[in-house]
Order: sequence, then C-alpha cells, then structure tokens
Amino acid sequence: ILNKAKGRSVSKLQQINAHIVKVAPQAEDAVIRALSNNPHVDYAEKDRLVAPDAITPNDPNYTRQWFLPHIQAPDAWDTTAGDGITVAILDTGVEGSHPDLVNNLVPGWNVVSNSSDTSPVMWHGTGVAGTVAATGNNATGVASVAWNARIMPIRITNRTDGVASWSAMANGFLWAADHGADVANLSYGLSTNSSTINNAAQYLRYKGGLAVAAAGNNNTDRGFSDNPYLITVSATTSSDARASYSNYGNNIDVAAPGSSIYTTYTNGGYKSVSGTSFASPATAGVVALIRAANRGLSPDEVEGILESSAMDLGDAGWDPLFGHGRVNAGDAVLMATQTSNSDTQAPAVTIVSPGYN
Repeated sequence: ILNKAKGRSVSKLQQINAHIVKVAPQAEDAVIRALSNNPHVDYAEKDRLVAPDAITPNDPNYTRQWFLPHIQAPDAWDTTAGDGITVAILDTGVEGSHPDLVNNLVPGWNVVSNSSDTSPVMWHGTGVAGTVAATGNNATGVASVAWNARIMPIRITNRTDGVASWSAMANGFLWAADHGADVANLSYGLSTNSSTINNAAQYLRYKGGLAVAAAGNNNTDRGFSDNPYLITVSATTSSDARASYSNYGNNIDVAAPGSSIYTTYTNGGYKSVSGTSFASPATAGVVALIRAANRGLSPDEVEGILESSAMDLGDAGWDPLFGHGRVNAGDAVLMATQTSNSDTQAPAVTIVSPGYN
C-alpha cells in the first residue's frame, strides 16, 4: 500500500509498534482508507498538529493585559479560574455596578462606619479588585488573574484621599477571617511593620486564610523584617526588572507585575495603572488559583507553592528585590494539583481500659 502511494515508514514508536508514515499530502486520505481496511493493520490516522490548549479569553482589552500571559495565567486557566474562592479586598471600596465586577461580588463590610456601605470613596479599590477577579471571557472589558473568584469588598477608609489607619486595616483582616475569606489583599505600603496588623493577619491564617500586602512605592528599603503572616509583594516590569518605584528589603516574599496594569476603573471604565498596589492583587489572584486547584492545602502549603513555583530573578534563591521570585500562575497551579494533601486533623485518643474509678 505504501509503495503504491510512494510512501514510506520514516520512524517507529517501538514500544507501541506504531509506524510514522510519510506520503504525499494529496494521498493521505486514500492511504488511511487502504490501511484501515487491511486486516494486518490495527488503525491508521493522520498525524495532526495541535496548538497548546491554553485559554485566550474573549475580553476586548485582554491584549492590553501583558501581565496575564507573562505570569502564565492562561496555563493555569486550563485547570481553574479561581472557582469557589473568596478574595477580600481591604481598600477604598469597590464599584459594585461595574460590568466586569458585578457578577463576582459578595457582601462585604465598611469597618470604619460599621455598615454595609462598601461603595468606593476613590478609584483605588475598584482597580485592585479588577486585577484579582474581573470577570473574564465575558466579551466585556478586561480579564483578570482569577476571573471566577468572588470579590469581598471591605472598606477600610471613608476618606476621599484613600488614607486608612492601621487599626482599620487590622479590623478588615479580622472581618475577612470571620466571614470566610480564603485570601485577603491589602494594597497599602508601610503596613507590614504593624504589630496590630501582624496579629490580625495571624488570626486570618489561623482561620484558614492568607494575607497578601503591597511592599510600597518609595523605592527604598524600610528595614522591615520578614513577616511570617503577610505575603509581601514587590513590583516588576514587563522585562522582569524591579519597578523603579518598588520598595525592597528583608520583608519581600515574592514579586509580581505592577507596571502598566490595565484594569477596572470608576464609572464602569478601565485604566492603565502602576504600583505595588497592583502587584499585590496579581499575587492574591495566584494564591486564589492555587487554593482553587487544591482545596486541601493548608495556608502554609499554599504559600510554599507560591514561592517555590516563582521564577527566580536577580541573585540565585531569595533576594531582597524579588523575594523568592516573580509569581508564575501556571507552574503554581500545576504544583498544587500534584501536591498530596497533608493531614491537619489532630489525633483523638480515648482510653477504654482501665476505666475511671
């Protein structure tokens, strides 16, 4: 059959006794039919070319979101887009009517007024929320890192300049912890050195959540020590360089894209913004993907995967500019799916004999 079609076997997959056959393109179908009808041939099929099965969302501004493919988010989306995960946004409030946010919002709280008013007093919180979980693949606006995650808006300020107190930030973490947040993002620099915030972040982790925070935009080392309960994030550019504004130091855990981040804005709009304020929610989004990929992971295991899957930049291993490296959503989710769940349930012992006298 091959001779008649001027074909030949060019190689063989020895273990499964399969030949790779080359024939003229116009003869492919005829040769497949002839081979399929031959009782000595098990099967015949075309050797097809297949593109990588990464999702490309249909949001019209996705092409402006360089940071999503840069952190290999499309590879992660093949497994999860953050389904079932709640991310608390401790910020200036979120525009709940925004077309790219409205479907992902869950009730939040205003810890300053002690009310349910989480409407925005400035644009910042809306931009942060969109970086984490703007609805993706909905033919509207932008995509995000974890586009199926739920957004829990927690307003920590009533000031139009967005300034918030440490106590309000801590209260935001506590409210998030008590209301089931899996991740909480705090895009405020100079917050990682507060004992009050540290204790609140520790409480969140005790309740099963993780806290992510921005390093700050002062281009300086503030001399902060590492905080074991806050994942502190520095900012990078599209060339994987440290952003010129980004703080650095011993408290940096990971780095993430923070420059020219196209995200949700006020009045249903969109805008390109920069700062560690947006590197932090990009990281919170990756944390959400890890958690969605394997709900059995402990908070410590989630952070371990986030850091060990990051792309090492700068000095080998941890360094004060990038921490453990720039986050990589694709590798993080793959690692999460391949990690067996640890037994976190304490053993119970009952003494049957001798009995109590």
